[in-house]
Amino acid sequence: MSDKTGISWSDATWNPIIGCTKVSPGCDHCYPIPLSRIREKNPNPKVAAAFAGVVEQTESGLDWTGRVNLLPERLDQPLRWRKPRRVFVNSLADLFHEAVPDQFIAKVFAVMALAPQHSFQVLSKRHARMRSLLANPEFPHAVARAMDAVQVDLEHDPAELWKPIPGLEGYEASSHGRVRGETGLLATCINPRSGRETVTLWNRGEPKTLTVHRLVLTAHSADDQPGAEVCHRNGDKRDNRLANLRWGTRSENQREKVRHGSRGGPQKLTPAEVEEIRAARRTGLTQQALADRFGISRSLVSLIESGRVWSGPDIPWPLPNVWIGVSCENQQWADIRIPALLETPAAVRWISAEPLLGPIILRDDWLGADPYRRDEPSLNWVVAGGESGPGARPMHPKWVKDLRDQCQQAGVAYHFKQWGEWRPQPRYSTDDRHHLVMLNGMDRGTPWPGWGLDQPEAEVMERVGKKRAGRELDGRTWDEFPQEVAVHG
Repeated sequence: MSDKTGISWSDATWNPIIGCTKVSPGCDHCYPIPLSRIREKNPNPKVAAAFAGVVEQTESGLDWTGRVNLLPERLDQPLRWRKPRRVFVNSLADLFHEAVPDQFIAKVFAVMALAPQHSFQVLSKRHARMRSLLANPEFPHAVARAMDAVQVDLEHDPAELWKPIPGLEGYEASSHGRVRGETGLLATCINPRSGRETVTLWNRGEPKTLTVHRLVLTAHSADDQPGAEVCHRNGDKRDNRLANLRWGTRSENQREKVRHGSRGGPQKLTPAEVEEIRAARRTGLTQQALADRFGISRSLVSLIESGRVWSGPDIPWPLPNVWIGVSCENQQWADIRIPALLETPAAVRWISAEPLLGPIILRDDWLGADPYRRDEPSLNWVVAGGESGPGARPMHPKWVKDLRDQCQQAGVAYHFKQWGEWRPQPRYSTDDRHHLVMLNGMDRGTPWPGWGLDQPEAEVMERVGKKRAGRELDGRTWDEFPQEVAVHG
């Protein structure tokens, strides 16, 4: 995991997930695959464990196994970076891979919400899951809850501290949410009505059943407010770690329950149903009709409508510092992934046409250039580049120039990352290991060595390596970034 990167459009990479699966031609020469095999053999056991089992040797070469390693210990890394930076999220994985649980994705978004000083660049080839999850009205609530959980985890001290419980001689409670007596740890049970963990203590010869969370907080933090209640910061009423508990008023406790969906309507309804009720009320449907439809009371419909129940997450959505993008290596995948991207809530939408394996024509409505659809979502940024590494496929110069010209005409930021292994060459050599002639067409970059110089738009390409090929296009570099958000760096 690095806080620096050689990627021209980013300042740092953040990898709380390792592992992936190939899904389209742009994945054929995926650079993290050999890198993962190298790091799996790293002498540092933590590094080796992070990459363990994600790649394997197959008959056709090294490939992903489909295993994805979740690394929750890396989640807090951006929170430790004080200097604002652009952060590429999961350069060694796809955040929306089918093996990554929704809850973990919510935690990644929670960290991004807790680090507003950074701009986070999310890139995916899983356009369908990305759109489905981020457009789900339930997901912002999950992110808000995950923010609380992340903060609690950060504040939790792994060193367990025991303190006596005032008024209960011979008993102690720990900062990890456990209770013990003179004979050792005490067994707990769950109250079927409240769902909270309880323990039975003997006080002056009489058994007394008490909640664990109150015993923990009483032992470690004196209650100085009459009638104070115990609030669970992350909404999990069975998480009795000291970091998760605090004293609060009844109204504060109720507000936290609303935030975490454990009061009133959310016990019976999903967030999508709550939004449906509010939308139906705006169209004039009666409270009684909605109560009958969803099997709830009219008073609950009224509470939902007023926001007193399930008032919604207190975070802006979409997150203003998160850029959501999709990879588009040719026209086929641009036509599939870009419409899904435009249907996804995002502060900034972008595409990475790298490796660019064929021409891409961006529609006017994608670029916001259609005068009849300018109020609809459009692309804010286009990144393009050629392929590097063993077996790299060349990129026709016209493909990348056409993308640039389309962006310039529409006022969309354009960033040319690199030529890759191949660069344009004015002369052709008979050394067909390093020279070839490329024709522009829907051939996805299939080269014709040694012939075709008389064909329209034929280009001689020379394999010189990524460093020598550079990243100049028509005599200059193109380092534009979207203007809708603050540019760091």
